[in-house]
Amino acid sequence: MFTSEDFVKKHPVIVKNFVKATQKGWEYAKTHIDETVKTILRKYNTQHFSYEKLKDEAYKTLPFLSENYLFNREKIDQR
Repeated sequence: MFTSEDFVKKHPVIVKNFVKATQKGWEYAKTHIDETVKTILRKYNTQHFSYEKLKDEAYKTLPFLSENYLFNREKIDQR
């Protein structure tokens, strides 16, 4: 997710709450991969991926997340 510096300055509480909620969502998804994959299949699978493909993508994504659930750009660039 991205936003502008102007929005951050004008709406710091919204940004802080959004970041907090996003991190909480990533934590839940990371610790409940099977449930997350099933939810994606049921509600959001517009690309028609299989259960196995989505689960594989979940496990491949985990190493690129930092402790605060930001993507680690250095790890991504090394691939």
